[in-house]
Amino acid sequence: MNNDLPCLRQFSATANCGSLHRFRAGSLQHAALLASISALWSGSPVRAQGPSAQTAGAVWMEDFSDTANYRKEWSPYGRLADGTWAQGFEAAPGGTPARAEWWSVEGGVLYGRNFPEEKHAAGISRIKALPATLEQSGMVVSWRVMLHDGAKATLRIFGISAGVLALEKTDNHVTALEVSASGLRLWNGNRLLQPPVSPSVSPASGTLPGEVEPKAERRFKNSVFETKSPREILPGTWVALKMEFRGKIVRVFFNGLEVLTHPLESEQPLRTLGLEVDGDKKSIGVAAFDDISVAPIASAR
Repeated sequence: MNNDLPCLRQFSATANCGSLHRFRAGSLQHAALLASISALWSGSPVRAQGPSAQTAGAVWMEDFSDTANYRKEWSPYGRLADGTWAQGFEAAPGGTPARAEWWSVEGGVLYGRNFPEEKHAAGISRIKALPATLEQSGMVVSWRVMLHDGAKATLRIFGISAGVLALEKTDNHVTALEVSASGLRLWNGNRLLQPPVSPSVSPASGTLPGEVEPKAERRFKNSVFETKSPREILPGTWVALKMEFRGKIVRVFFNGLEVLTHPLESEQPLRTLGLEVDGDKKSIGVAAFDDISVAPIASAR
């Protein structure tokens, strides 16, 4: 946990970002960003209460005090400006590593950055699955977040949905909480598997020896909901957030005050979580995360 606000480190000129990620007038843009953040954070920030007192029975906590451990437990992801999917701190065989500038730990705080030329938010997900026992007990996720001007910071909970077909599953979002200067937005984009569609061409009298039966087309339908809680969130100010999952019901707390309640469309396993930072596509979007904890509801305080 850290309440200091360190300056952003210099963006790496040697990072494997692709030609579309070269900063034209980069020094000016970077200097302007540092100047604006320095001015924004020149005073003492309002310190939001950390979640430790609320989650004494936490099954997992992350305060980003151990940089080496952070790189083992998290995996960054996103899309480069040319649309290439990039994932991981290091390049996987046949893959493209995430931009080094997207995520960094500075002074015990995790900073995420999204660049104007990128259509996808900069993301990072916890590699290890959450304990399966949380599905029975319910789960409380607590964390702190701080925004720079124009940024949006999201915490996602990932699950898995069996959809209509019992034997087929797809990775899914359970829900996601987006934080911006205008308030909170709880939303989801579930991919629900639809009933199979018969192939347009099928053999008149079964399949011949050696032939493969045509497979039914797999179709998914996006089921999107959102619930909003308008409020002013000042840049450079830490805010404390908490999401409570009990069956299909999600409750959201902002600085200790319950502000949102929403019934989910389906109950899913609570598999893991991820963080994302997006910007206004006019300037670099910057947000900070700290003191993430996960606890069963029975242990949360």
